[in-house]
Amino acid sequence: MKKVKLIFITLLTTISCASEGPDIREDQAVEVAVSLDTGHLLTKSADPDEDKISNANLFVFNKEGDLEEYRYLDARRNGGRLPDITLSLIKGLDYSVAVCANFGYSISGVRSLDDLRNHRYHLAYPDEYKEGIPMSGIVAVAPAGPDSMTVKLKRMMAKLTIDVDRSALEKNVRFSVAKISVRQSPRSATVFGKSRAEGRNDTFRTGFLKSGRDADQLNMETSPGMSRSLSLYMMENMQGDLPEGNESCSYVEIEAEYDSPEKYTRYGQYLIYRFYLGERKGNYDIERNSHYRITIRPEGDGLSEDGWRIDKTGLTDYAPKLVLHPSDYNECMPGDTVHIWCDVVPKTTPMTIDPVSHDEDVGVRELYDYEIDKDGHGLKVIPKTGGSILVYFEAGAPVNDSALALIVVDP
Repeated sequence: MKKVKLIFITLLTTISCASEGPDIREDQAVEVAVSLDTGHLLTKSADPDEDKISNANLFVFNKEGDLEEYRYLDARRNGGRLPDITLSLIKGLDYSVAVCANFGYSISGVRSLDDLRNHRYHLAYPDEYKEGIPMSGIVAVAPAGPDSMTVKLKRMMAKLTIDVDRSALEKNVRFSVAKISVRQSPRSATVFGKSRAEGRNDTFRTGFLKSGRDADQLNMETSPGMSRSLSLYMMENMQGDLPEGNESCSYVEIEAEYDSPEKYTRYGQYLIYRFYLGERKGNYDIERNSHYRITIRPEGDGLSEDGWRIDKTGLTDYAPKLVLHPSDYNECMPGDTVHIWCDVVPKTTPMTIDPVSHDEDVGVRELYDYEIDKDGHGLKVIPKTGGSILVYFEAGAPVNDSALALIVVDP
């Protein structure tokens, strides 16, 4: 991510109150140019502009933490860019310069650094980022003469970049993402970390989301089985170590259309995947200014897990069935390998396979070899001599059906 440095130079006049100290001579004041650095998101393995700064609250505090100067800077009043800033500070004194960017309003009621540390920024809605991602930063300075300084800003939000790896899904399973969202996303955060949602009323039940065409990136491949990626955003939520099922930790929810030989999603309903965010299992810290890279990898039929993480209530079963492959009539030569199998729905249906000799006086193994498939739904037959072979398939409940395959072996 590129680095953006915006140089502010606007004269800040009042540095200390004349009533609280001696008059300041002109040769005691030095100019300090201020720039802002948005830095990079720390990598953990219609989106907002992550580097945009459209407005800023700037505070200057003295050594005791009392407010010396304040300015609200708005790009809309300066031709679309923030005005430059120069601070007139007293040489040799200690100051703290704090900046809150993209809050969209002038912060009132701040008389000390502690007041600012206790201030919470609130989102009106989950994707309120048109003016840029909220950021904050603070730096200490004790000017010895004319100088410049950089306030490194941290985004108060985390970025979640997500993709889907379908390579471990079974061949006939289709998994298409319709919507993806952050759930229990914080509504607010303190200006400086670490911040967390303060209970259920301080979270959006559904936070930043993408659906329809915006979610289709997760249905388009960049390589076999691997999708493109998309990004979601959320406020910092440093919840620490907690048990699952709590009401303050954030998680991602995916709604997907699903189809397999056995099950499919009803019209207007979805298979739902959920997973918590955090540094490790049992930890739910989502840190500001961090970039989390997440790969979702369903395996097998994609339904192996039960409970909160996978909601299958939107699924229904296909009608029970037994389908014989490749045909009920097959021809081959001695020594050939013939594979005959049945597709059965549901797959857990018990199956019985009975190879039958064409001559009741001769053992089956004297006429042909066979090997039952690992799933118990088919077999491979290798004839040793000419004649005919019958293979009988019987499916138990709930299918309760049978099939007969004939193999004619040319002598």
